[in-house]
Amino acid sequence: GGQEQAVVARPRACTLCRECIRKPEDADKVKLNRVKNHYIFSIESTGILVPEVLLSEAINVLITKCSNLEDQLTQAESEQLL
Repeated sequence: GGQEQAVVARPRACTLCRECIRKPEDADKVKLNRVKNHYIFSIESTGILVPEVLLSEAINVLITKCSNLEDQLTQAESEQLL
């Protein structure tokens, strides 16, 4: 059959530093890509909040930040149209 293929052992640990394609002879051997609609959301805690509350609060913060970004993009777009 086909060509042999190497797979990253711990893909979540990959930081996309591009070290694996730094050498020109390795550039055609490695394919770096991201899943476009995939996002790894991680939170850390000191243990004060129970996980369910912590996750809920973290999601609320993320929603607020996304909403603020959306507002800023809309404002920037409307300013360009003026």
